[in-house]
Amino acid sequence: MNNQLFMGELGLMLNENSYNVIPVTKRTKRPSLANWSRIKSTPDLIESWPADASIGITTGDVIAIDIDCYDKHVTNAIVKYCDEHIGKGLRRVGKAPKALLVFRTEQNIKKAVSAKYFDQSDNTNCIEILGKGQQFVAFGIHPETQEEYRWPKSCPVLTPVDSLPSINEEQIKSLFDFFDKSCAPNDWTRTGDSSQASTYLPDVANDVLSIEHMKSTLDLSDEAIHNHLDQVSAEDYSQWILVGQALHHQFNGECDGLEKWDLWSSKAANYNGSDECRGKWETFETIHDGGTVTFASVIDMAKKGKEEQQRTEAESQANSLAFMPVGKIDESALPVREWVLGHRLMKGYITAMFAPGGVSKSMFSLLSAFSVASGEPCTGEALHRQGKVWIINNEDDKPEQLRRLIGIAKHHEIDDSVLNNIALSCGYGNPYVTSTVDKDGTVVHHPNAEKIISEAKANKVNYLIIDPFISIHQSDENDNNSIQKAVDVLKHIAKEANVAIELVHHTRKATGGSDSEAHAGNADAGRGASSLKDACRVVTTLSRMSKKTAKELSIDYEEVGRFLVRLDIGKGNYSGPPESAKWFKQVSVDIGNGDAVGVHEVFDMTDIEAIVASKKAQKQKDQVRQSLSSVCSVIDNDRTKQVDVIRLLVKQGDLKGTAWEARVREALPLGIKRYAFAKDGKEYWLTRSKKGDNTSSIVIDKLLAR
Repeated sequence: MNNQLFMGELGLMLNENSYNVIPVTKRTKRPSLANWSRIKSTPDLIESWPADASIGITTGDVIAIDIDCYDKHVTNAIVKYCDEHIGKGLRRVGKAPKALLVFRTEQNIKKAVSAKYFDQSDNTNCIEILGKGQQFVAFGIHPETQEEYRWPKSCPVLTPVDSLPSINEEQIKSLFDFFDKSCAPNDWTRTGDSSQASTYLPDVANDVLSIEHMKSTLDLSDEAIHNHLDQVSAEDYSQWILVGQALHHQFNGECDGLEKWDLWSSKAANYNGSDECRGKWETFETIHDGGTVTFASVIDMAKKGKEEQQRTEAESQANSLAFMPVGKIDESALPVREWVLGHRLMKGYITAMFAPGGVSKSMFSLLSAFSVASGEPCTGEALHRQGKVWIINNEDDKPEQLRRLIGIAKHHEIDDSVLNNIALSCGYGNPYVTSTVDKDGTVVHHPNAEKIISEAKANKVNYLIIDPFISIHQSDENDNNSIQKAVDVLKHIAKEANVAIELVHHTRKATGGSDSEAHAGNADAGRGASSLKDACRVVTTLSRMSKKTAKELSIDYEEVGRFLVRLDIGKGNYSGPPESAKWFKQVSVDIGNGDAVGVHEVFDMTDIEAIVASKKAQKQKDQVRQSLSSVCSVIDNDRTKQVDVIRLLVKQGDLKGTAWEARVREALPLGIKRYAFAKDGKEYWLTRSKKGDNTSSIVIDKLLAR
């Protein structure tokens, strides 16, 4: 089948053979049109349907015997009986050993079901007659086997309806008797009697709907359906009925819809059990009084229900809002902030770590994980709370994560028992998400969010790593509003589970090249919407040392500098001003299986920075000395205006007036007497002062002739 174009390839041929066909949603058994049982297929209709739709054949003139048995011997016995006593109908196989046989009829045969038998595996075995108003999938992909339905011998494309063997009600009754008395194994348990459905089904031939009367089902995932249902109360009877009718339409009366209705109904205080739902479900018809009820009605109810809930919450909040003076504060009663590691990770809040590719940000987060899990400050930061860590990584597979963990443990000589405090969930290829976006663009909670909360609380997790942030949501990363809502879900997790969450996130490209240190300490460096940074209480950056910094620090870049990374706090709402950078060196660690990983270790920059600071201070002193000497060279009396001094200095050298003004102010703070050694060998005491008119002057207090 060319790209599985079932309807496009076979629809017209089946119609020519007098089969009434309908489109079925791909990889399901569910018709994709509402009121399908009243549709008469025509060439024009068939060509208007999606070419890749599966093909259903409606029953009425065509009758199908659905052998719903899990024992191949029973199925074969039924097929053999039908071949001998009814005729050799077309045989279709979806999920073997089950089978379906197709016949024609001249009678008004409705749905009928044989007695049911439970086998030792609790499977229900029976024969079902698909009669007027029903359908079966003739060509498509079976939803469970994910393989095409098979016709072992001939098929409807090659066999017109008129060529099918005919079946009548008497033959069906005899078939049920055979199944009941001669076919079912002794170890099956019988339940119920064979019966025919009494529900009225419209006459397809005489009551055909035109296209404008059809209402299609909505393209919604099960998750979206459940999210909408959660916003609707099942307490109100009228809403309960409407939801049932909408689900009946959405799932074309199939059991999937009934199960969802029953599950939703069970949340109500007045729930009376699944039998009530099942009984009411069987009374629903395709067309209801007042028109067809679709799932769009549920979406509308959900929207109104959410608006009502928001209004109620707003009124409740407004009623509690009052002017209340703070009064005396008892500082001893205030709860202490629950820092976990340094002033970077705090329980109940989110930290974001921004870093470009190639800096090993994932590896650094694992080093933080070992700090919290082991109680050893591997990052050099103060450890406030030792505890369990949960890593949710959607970027790497489990073996790669395990290589990194064992590499850290080996290099930092951490006992393997610490790994009992670290949990690992890898979503490589199938990422774990906490929020999704529905068809209307609304960000909604994913079931994973509540699952993470329950697992974190049950296992007393202190620190949750999410790597990378972009993989945990399905929002547009450049949409501030959408990202804000995605982060709100994570804030909900942090608060409810009382965990410190760290989001590992990429930076945008550095301006002017590949120097990642250009992002150091920049809380706005994160890629995408700025609402991520705004929603986090702490933002850190991780960047690699640049060649420029290595030169300034007199560090050999090729030997050492290129392996150094710096951690800066770009935003710390609770930790005061940004701390100075913490430096780490990446070292290669052989993990014992032939592989090596790069592991961070604290790099002590104290001595290097002290030397650099000393050189900088000496350079500054030399510049002050030179500036004072230059000032002496242009003063020709005991008092000279500062503006005249700067004008004369500009004439002597290459510096501009603003540069000389800055140097003069640095060399001669107001009111401070400074010793100066002129170029001509004379010594001076200089002071810069202001007159009443606020004009600065340079004053020679004393001239020492030598």
